Amino acid sequence: MYTDEDKHGPSGQPVLAALHDLATAHRQAGHHQRAYHAYRHLADQLTVTAGPGAHPTLATQATLALVLRDLGHCGAARHLLADTITTHRRAHPHHPATARMLQHLNELRRHCADRGHNHPDIEFDAAENQRQHSQAGN
Repeated sequence: MYTDEDKHGPSGQPVLAALHDLATAHRQAGHHQRAYHAYRHLADQLTVTAGPGAHPTLATQATLALVLRDLGHCGAARHLLADTITTHRRAHPHHPATARMLQHLNELRRHCADRGHNHPDIEFDAAENQRQHSQAGN
């Protein structure tokens, strides 16, 4: 299944799969700080091995944004998710994951609004992403 090259080192497929499982388990258990570090490391490794526009890299970054929200860093979460959506839209036009990420971005916006947070620079980014998604669907 794996060549010797794929098995060894921090970027080996079995290591990345285990890191993903660990990050997921931490998130599901509510250990958000540990999940953040695991997802951050996974995103860094996937950026190097799979590329910055690869689906696994972008999916990990999107999940990392949700973990940031869970940690209370909604501004950083929204920036990361907006950037991830932009990259995903360029690398994979018309892919259905873009719509799911936009839903998460809208949920993050509501999350911030419900808590009285004010992020005017992010509001513009979210509106622009929504406008581009609407135009791409026409």
